[in-house]
Amino acid sequence: METQTKVVIGDPDAMVREGLKALLERTERIRVVAEADSSEEAVRLVRELKPDIVVLAFETPETRTLRSIRQLSTSKQRTRVLVLTCRKSRQMGTDAIRAGAMGCTDKTRRAVNLVAAVDCLAVGRMHIPRQASGLIRGQLLAGGAAPEARLGQLNATERDVLTLTARGFTGKEIAERIRRAPKSVENARARVRRKLGLQTRAELVAFALNVGLLRPDAGEG
Repeated sequence: METQTKVVIGDPDAMVREGLKALLERTERIRVVAEADSSEEAVRLVRELKPDIVVLAFETPETRTLRSIRQLSTSKQRTRVLVLTCRKSRQMGTDAIRAGAMGCTDKTRRAVNLVAAVDCLAVGRMHIPRQASGLIRGQLLAGGAAPEARLGQLNATERDVLTLTARGFTGKEIAERIRRAPKSVENARARVRRKLGLQTRAELVAFALNVGLLRPDAGEG
């Protein structure tokens, strides 16, 4: 049997959580290991259970959810964050990606879209709905200082480390993928941050998306 993708669901509505769990576990390749009624509780469960993905719905105020996303993206957890947004606010998706989320999907759309989003994040790909990708790209690029020129400062190894870090892989996993010693990967990551002037994984994700190193899935119509 294939290894199942472990997921934590964070949504204040118990009925929504129940529905999301049923949709995901129907695939038999995704297992919901815990549920949370707040983003803070979701962060605690992620740290305890170390799932592959946490699915978070925006709470009120939205800043609470964004704070939780930042906590997860700046920690050493390899858990990737998928945010549930609503059609009336595409800005939520932009804010979530800026905070460090690896993807967003409209919670009112078909179940197949949620499953596709989880599958994308499980293999290290971003998931941004087609109708939101242009807005997100444009806003992430706003005010940027020649990102392509900054990318040119990196050698091939540093580019690989940047891309894999942005995709959510740990230093050990990156070392295995590019066949380098873990210490060499950490040194390369430090050089990347210094050369690009970036510190958090959220900033690295935004930069990698801007310069085309990340290929966000845009499967939703």
